[in-house]
Amino acid sequence: IGIPAGTASSGDPQEDFDGSGQCWLTGPPLGEDVDGGPTRLKSPVFDLSDANNAYITYARWFTNDDQDLDTLNVQISDNNGLFWTTVENVSDTVGWVEQRIKVADCAAMTSTVRMRFSAKDFPNNSETEAALDAFKIIDYECETTVTCTKGDVNQDAFVDSLDIQMFADLLVNG
Repeated sequence: IGIPAGTASSGDPQEDFDGSGQCWLTGPPLGEDVDGGPTRLKSPVFDLSDANNAYITYARWFTNDDQDLDTLNVQISDNNGLFWTTVENVSDTVGWVEQRIKVADCAAMTSTVRMRFSAKDFPNNSETEAALDAFKIIDYECETTVTCTKGDVNQDAFVDSLDIQMFADLLVNG
């Protein structure tokens, strides 16, 4: 973890994503990129066995000036890293990209969930930079006194045109 010190020409971020001043990155010294690899960042183990509807969110940065085979591979494990499932394979992006992953779509909700981010530059022939920031686990649940009905945006117990209007309003106005 470090303070980004990139320049527009080197491919690494000039600043972190969430404004804290730091992020995980492949090399804070100017001009130090991924060579060979993979360079890996593994999360600690998370206990999601009691989670209802867990999502993992993060912001990622990955540049590859040659746009060749170099990638940032994002994986999840539900057995403490014994086996990994690929969530995404990123070849190149422009700036920070926010991601949101529903854990149940790619792993079981166990007491041994981990994430792994692997960046590589192989063969060592390009400027390849990776960074990660704003990593969070969010668990959504409906209150037991509320009936959650798919599509009922305004929660009036009906799915109708009023829901479309409210959705459009929320989309435009927040």
